[in-house]
Amino acid sequence: RLDTCAAALARSRRPAPLEAAEGTLVRVRTLESAIWGDPDPPSGLPARERVRLKLPGPQLLGASGRLALCTALAFAVDLAVPLDHGYWVPLTVAIVMKPDLGSVFARAVLRFAGTIGGVALVALATPLLRDPVVASAVVGALAAVVPWAAARSYVLQAFVTTPVMMVLIDVTAPATPVLELGAARVAATAIGGAIAIVAGYLIWPSARHPRIAAAFESALVGLARYARHTAVGAPAETIAQDRREAYRRLSDTRVQLQRMLSEPPPAGAEAYAWIPVVAAAERVADRITGASAARTPDAPVPSPGALGELAGELAQMASARHAPDTAQRPSRPPAHGGDDPDPAVRDLADELASLRPMVVR
Repeated sequence: RLDTCAAALARSRRPAPLEAAEGTLVRVRTLESAIWGDPDPPSGLPARERVRLKLPGPQLLGASGRLALCTALAFAVDLAVPLDHGYWVPLTVAIVMKPDLGSVFARAVLRFAGTIGGVALVALATPLLRDPVVASAVVGALAAVVPWAAARSYVLQAFVTTPVMMVLIDVTAPATPVLELGAARVAATAIGGAIAIVAGYLIWPSARHPRIAAAFESALVGLARYARHTAVGAPAETIAQDRREAYRRLSDTRVQLQRMLSEPPPAGAEAYAWIPVVAAAERVADRITGASAARTPDAPVPSPGALGELAGELAQMASARHAPDTAQRPSRPPAHGGDDPDPAVRDLADELASLRPMVVR
């Protein structure tokens, strides 16, 4: 259906309407309604899902508000300060403040350091770049290295891309000497980075503290639902949906954790304390999957038993207020399932016994 929609959109001709829509097709029909501007959106999507699709969350609103403030300040600086290529100031803010790239503070510092290194490289190689053939070869070589540098670190990416942009600008607009162009680039990057750090990070307490606890709580809720439906023998479609949702929430928690590791204290130190907790929760998810895989579709519906009790324990852990415990505490013996005949349930009980003392409740 998505292929049909893409082909119809390329021809600017709406495809035949999707009549019977269930499951994911309901969301596809909602997407088609938004693409073609229907005045009345389809009502097949549950009300809760429709609200979730329409309303942005508080984190998105906060990030967009900070980005708007910093962009306005960057353009004000561009208009007020006579700086060559002043558009680099809002451009630096936009790149540094991109919310899906990680820590604003670390990215601003690394971009400034990489820019200084790239400008120094161009300044040293200026005598060689006067030949257009040599300049083209240098740009091609550096551009080929960009994917590798981006995969290694952000400072290497800035170090490689800065000479590429400076050489290209020097070729297309040779009126400005390379050294003056480099000085303007460093100044604009410093100003843009300072705006992002001060107005987009330091003055906002919510941006300087990790939000891993909320994501971890959501992951535990998903794991509890996954384990509970596995215990009562829910339909395979329900368990598959629970599995995808549980692993998606764990992935979101891991992504937030990785972003916070490069933050300065206290956020970075707290993120390090979350590493074993999140790893233990991921092992719990794998054990639930093992218990789910051990149940055949044509088997009779089992009683919840020890697996149901473990699911209840996960739900209790999710509803409690928790934070990572940095103290080294011995694992408690499993409260449920330690002597269950199912080895998958015993493994799950052991993993929960390891997770339990890591969380302060």
